[in-house]
Amino acid sequence: MVPAVLPFFHIYGMTVLMNGAVYRRARLVTLPRFDLAEYLRVVEQHRATVLFVAPPIALALAKHPAAAASDLSGVRVLMSGAAPFDEKLAGAVAARMPAARVLQGYGMSEMSPVSHVVPIDRADVSPGSVGMLVPNMAARVVDPATGEEIEVPAEGVSVPGELLCAGPNVMVGYLGDEAATRDTLEPDGFLHTGDIVTVDAGGTFWVVDRLKELIKHKGYQVAPAELEALLLTHPGYRRRRGRGGAGPGVGGGAQGVRRARRGERSHGRRRAVLRGRTGRAVQEGAGGGVRRRGPEVRCGEDPAQGAARPLTAQARPVEPLMQRRGWWGRNRAFR
Repeated sequence: MVPAVLPFFHIYGMTVLMNGAVYRRARLVTLPRFDLAEYLRVVEQHRATVLFVAPPIALALAKHPAAAASDLSGVRVLMSGAAPFDEKLAGAVAARMPAARVLQGYGMSEMSPVSHVVPIDRADVSPGSVGMLVPNMAARVVDPATGEEIEVPAEGVSVPGELLCAGPNVMVGYLGDEAATRDTLEPDGFLHTGDIVTVDAGGTFWVVDRLKELIKHKGYQVAPAELEALLLTHPGYRRRRGRGGAGPGVGGGAQGVRRARRGERSHGRRRAVLRGRTGRAVQEGAGGGVRRRGPEVRCGEDPAQGAARPLTAQARPVEPLMQRRGWWGRNRAFR
C-alpha cells in the first residue's frame, strides 16, 4: 500500500504514484493535501509499505513528536525526491523506521523524470547521495565557468560541476520555445540540468545545489543547501528562513534564521541567527547561548541585509502564491 500525497500533476507524483501504482497493481490511498496527523493515520491504519515523499515530509517524519508516537513498522521503503536530501536527515528518518530502506532519487520533468536512484539492494551507497545512473542514461559533469568536462576520479570525490544527462527519456525540447531548447540541450543530446553535483570513483552522485542559487561571497561559492544542513543539526529547529543580500565589500551573503520553540528561553531573542564571519558559521542558539561552528558554511556578515523569507527544502523562497493560499500556515510540520 502506498499513501499518495504528492500531486499527480507533478512529474514525480505522476510517474511513481499514478503510473507506477497502476503498473505494479499497488493500492493507493490518496490524500487531498499534506497534513501530518492524517498522513500518519493513513500510514498506520493501512499498513503502508512504500512511502514516496519530498524532504519536508521526511523532515516531519524524523522530527515531529507525532511521528515518534505512530506505528511505522510496516514501512519497508522510503524514497525521497524533488529536492536534496541530507545524509543526517536520512539517518534520522531511518531511526524512526528501522525496518525501512531510506533511499533517494534524482530527476526532472525534462527527463521524464528519473536519471539517478540509490539501488534498493546497495546498502553501501549513501542515502545522502542521489545514487547511480539508471539504465540507458549517460551523464557528464562540466565546469560551469569553462564548460570543460570534469573527469570521474580514480579515487575519492570529484570537484563540483554542473550535471548534464542524455538518454532516451530526455525531452525533444520545449514546445514553442526554440531559444530555451537551445540553451538547455546540447547538439549531442545532453541536457543541462542546472544542478551542481559531485561524483565519486564508484559512480555515485551527490547534488550540491542549483547553479543559479549559488551565493558568491569573497570569492567563495556558497551552497544554500549547506546552510540548511547546518540548521537541521540544531535540536530546537522548527522553521527555516533565509536572508540574502549584498553585504559591504563581500559581494553577497546569507543567513539562516531559526524561530525559538514555545517555552524556550531566548534571553531577549525570538530568533537564533546563524552568521558567518571569516569563512565560519556561528550558531547563536536560544536557551543558554548554544554555539556551533561549521567551517563548510561561508555566509554574509551583515544580519540586517535582506528580509527573512521562508525557504523550501531546496533553500528556495516559498512562492508568494503558496503563502497567499495559506499552504505554509496549514502545514505546521514544514516549519
